[in-house]
Formats: sequence, structure tokens, C-alpha cells
Amino acid sequence: MNAAARLILTIVAASSLIPAACNAPPKRIDPTGPEAITTRHLDYSDLREWSDSLTQEMLIDGFLDQYPKPTIMQVSNVENKTSIADINTEMVLGRIRSNLRKDNRVRFVATLGTDAIDNSVRENTQLPNDPMFNKEQAIERTAQGTATVPMLSVNTQILSAYERNSRASQSNYEMRMWVVDLKNGETVWEGFSNTVAKLQKGG
Repeated sequence: MNAAARLILTIVAASSLIPAACNAPPKRIDPTGPEAITTRHLDYSDLREWSDSLTQEMLIDGFLDQYPKPTIMQVSNVENKTSIADINTEMVLGRIRSNLRKDNRVRFVATLGTDAIDNSVRENTQLPNDPMFNKEQAIERTAQGTATVPMLSVNTQILSAYERNSRASQSNYEMRMWVVDLKNGETVWEGFSNTVAKLQKGG
């Protein structure tokens, strides 16, 4: 077999392996581990770290001590102030709510705010006037002047700043979180996450 024939066979054999490699089954990884994908923008691990660390800072600060327990909160929407359109703000809000709720000093209303709202609470207040339902049960089991009013509102922003020179570009991201007393409108706690900086050479 001459050299040209051997080369052709080698190319054919190598090309036959490409579909197998492309069709390799996915594997489970640690989403915050070394195998996780890192992009030039915000990654899942960044959002998870921010929401976890900031809510823990809030809980150990001590400002909740001045409020009755459990302290009733509502979570407002996460405001995306970056140029990234597809940040999963629901994931951030969900982790914030979960972390605060596990502390047992905090509860959330599902009637106000923009996260984890249950519209049936308000809708069911009309049941006493609906002849289809047992009026006595409807009055007893729905929010007829009994819905809890929140004391505090949790607010979050995702911020960014961009830098560029002739050799590289850098994207800097932070999360800002603050808590407002809904009775007097005062900000009773505020914190910033660590800064995540993504450098891309040649950009």
C-alpha cells in the first residue's frame, strides 16, 4: 500500500470517529465546579453565589431584630441593569426567598410583589358571592380582610461596567440588594456582592 492510500485510509478512519464524539451522551457535573462552562458574561455559578452570600449577610446583620417574628416580607423583581438579556432572574429570586425562609424568622406573602405570586388568594375572595360554593366555607377559608400585610420589601439589581483597551475587554458585574421598611419607606439594610470580572483578550 502506497503512502497516498495509507493517508486516505487514515482520514476515513478519523472521520468515522467524529459522529461518535459528537453524539457522546451528556454527563452530570457540579454546576459550580471546574468543568462548568465559563462565559464572558454571567454564569449560573455567579448568580448562585451572589444570591446565597447576600441573603446570608442580610440575616446575620441584625436589622431583623427590631421587627416582630416572623417578619413578613415581599420580594420585588430583580432589576437587570446590564446588557445581558437572558439573565434568569427567577432563579435568583427563588434562591433569595428559599434562603430567607429557611431561617424561620421570615415569611413571605404571595399576594404582593412580582415573584411567586398566587393569584387565587385574591380570586377566591369572590367565592362567598358565588352560588356554586358553600357560603359559610367560602367566608371561613378565604382572605376576607385577613390577608397578611408585609413589613419589608427585598429589592435586587444586577449591575455592570465595561472596560476596553487595544489588547482586551473586561466586563465587571455586581449584585446590589437592599431592604425597605414599608411603613416608613426607610432603607434598613443594603449590601453589594463581590465583583465578578470577565477578561477577554483580543476584544
